[in-house]
Amino acid sequence: MREFHIHGDNVIECERMIEYIEKGLNGAHVTYSFASPACPQVTMSFPRDDTNQSVKFLLYPGFNKTNGSRWKSDIYEPLKKNGSILDETPDALITRINNSGDEEVLVAIEFCSALQAGNQAWQRSGRAFSTSRSGCPYLYIVDFVKYELDKQTRQRKALRFPNPAVVYSYINHSNNSGVFCTQVYVRAEEFQPSFDSDLSGFSDDYFGDEAFSQYLVAKLLGEPTHQIECLLLEKNMKVVDFLTSRSGDTNCFKKSDWDFLYRSKRDVIEYAAVNGSFSCSKKIANKSVSSESVLEFRDLVKEMSVGIGSQDLPIGIISKNNLDLFKHRAKAIYPEKPNIDSIPCDSNLIVCLIKGFKPRGDDNRPDRGLLPLVAMLSNTRQNVLTFIYGPLLDTSYKQLLTDPKKLAGRNGLWKAVLSLSDYILLDCPVLHGATNSTQQFLCNTGLKDQLLKVPKSHTLSMSKIPSEPCAYSEDDVDTALHVLFSKSLKIGSFECMCNPPGGDWSGFSVKRNNIEYRWLSLPRVSNGGKRPDHIAEIFGLGDKPILLVVESKGQAKDLEASVGTQLIKYIDWLMKSTPSAERADSHTGEWTISHSRVSPGDYTFISAGAFLRNANNDYQSILSKSSCDILFDVDPIPTAAKWSIQAISKNETALKIAKEIGKSLAIESFDYRVIDL
Repeated sequence: MREFHIHGDNVIECERMIEYIEKGLNGAHVTYSFASPACPQVTMSFPRDDTNQSVKFLLYPGFNKTNGSRWKSDIYEPLKKNGSILDETPDALITRINNSGDEEVLVAIEFCSALQAGNQAWQRSGRAFSTSRSGCPYLYIVDFVKYELDKQTRQRKALRFPNPAVVYSYINHSNNSGVFCTQVYVRAEEFQPSFDSDLSGFSDDYFGDEAFSQYLVAKLLGEPTHQIECLLLEKNMKVVDFLTSRSGDTNCFKKSDWDFLYRSKRDVIEYAAVNGSFSCSKKIANKSVSSESVLEFRDLVKEMSVGIGSQDLPIGIISKNNLDLFKHRAKAIYPEKPNIDSIPCDSNLIVCLIKGFKPRGDDNRPDRGLLPLVAMLSNTRQNVLTFIYGPLLDTSYKQLLTDPKKLAGRNGLWKAVLSLSDYILLDCPVLHGATNSTQQFLCNTGLKDQLLKVPKSHTLSMSKIPSEPCAYSEDDVDTALHVLFSKSLKIGSFECMCNPPGGDWSGFSVKRNNIEYRWLSLPRVSNGGKRPDHIAEIFGLGDKPILLVVESKGQAKDLEASVGTQLIKYIDWLMKSTPSAERADSHTGEWTISHSRVSPGDYTFISAGAFLRNANNDYQSILSKSSCDILFDVDPIPTAAKWSIQAISKNETALKIAKEIGKSLAIESFDYRVIDL
């Protein structure tokens, strides 16, 4: 039996891969168990080419993040050794156990259920660029389409669309790098052209979920993928055409521009430099700048640049014919920086304007993707000047001047800037230091070349990672609860939500009278409440369905005070708003925009805290501090590849639920008991 591993940010992203593979195999028989308590195991039997075949998947939720040592080895290491230079990692990796017994990386996947607009649209460009540099295919799954919501009323304000240049960058980079790199658009719950005229003209044919499933199966079985890759890139191009056609803005590329670039495979930067008819018009709020020179430089770029794709992108091209004048005027703004003259005039200059860092000086994730976006839009080496006007921490500023390579090694945004910029112009406030602000011009060509020239091992493989982790964590609490609520109960139950670490908070559902109602774009906190990690709906134990609302932690001491009350307050507030969408069947039914009302008064709420077992856990104190109705104390049993779960409560309704769960376990993956305090 062929064996594959799926490494994911969490168990949900691992299982999302399984769902796509199962659809691609069409009719596979699936069984679920555990290879270790931390590592679910899925076996699929299926007919293929007139034979019956079987494959086995081990799911590894939770990567070795931030120098962690959850697993014995870091699955990202093969990518890093082959040129994946940025601190940007995909949500899931599929590996094959080869004939040598090693793990060989096949494909990287990214999921996104967030708004694809503004700088969020290129937030993942760093992951796409960096991962594909290693030779690993990268597919970015985009839920289309999303609405911006009013924070208080949750009323829809507007549809949000990505910039066409961002979508085209994947096509361009895939063609030029020779490594398959694409976006895959899948139908989101609120996609309904009859509801919103802004979706008119977007065909179902542009969605790529079926082709994506076929691609995964072909990669797993070693079958050709070229035709599927071409199909997915063509679907991307249709999305580019749709996004361009719906825009009434004249200060952007037209459909004919993108179509010409697609057919000719011409360099986007060089094409824009010659044919551009609009400038880069980056908007910078006065409150965001530390000096008038920031706005003066912004205005200079606007006056002398040509925009790329759209004037809204903070990227401008200074033609080599205008570079002497540009440098002369830039030196007038920054007279103490004569080394601006070091910029050569034998090629065009790309200027990227980014705030870079948040008001406290911490990292700004979307801005990490801007320079990779530029790299993905270009076919050739281009000189890049990055202008940063956001606040810098004094420690980072000093290290930038004295040891920039070390700075790149400890900060993801600086890694992107220093790896992909030839020149850096700072006009920034400096936080927590003797200097209040700085203006610096740095030539970075040497370090850029050094960081980009990563030695390659020419193999994307490593020793097989054992299924038993080095240490158990919150990831495993979430895995145990997810399997318990979604796969193990014979009583009437429905997993309404599962949001483990690294989740996308994409939505929360309930079922009423065979209708699934779903709320989307969930805020982290609201109205004094806190978004739960898990919610399970349980039927048949009283006059009302029960919503079991759970907060999970690695350790009991990490449960916040009164968190049980906050969990219920959050769901009560959310359910008083109109659901985003509904469907008649929770597996195959088609989503429609919902106009229904679901009353929280129709449910019984039970709050729960979950954590790993510890001999020092004082359940009475934990219940009192957390205000939870019930506790789930989970403990791995590695020798049996199963979990020991204790349900602890002194609440009559909660104890009734806990006992019914114990009676209805459908798979032998849990030792389960109830403790009545």
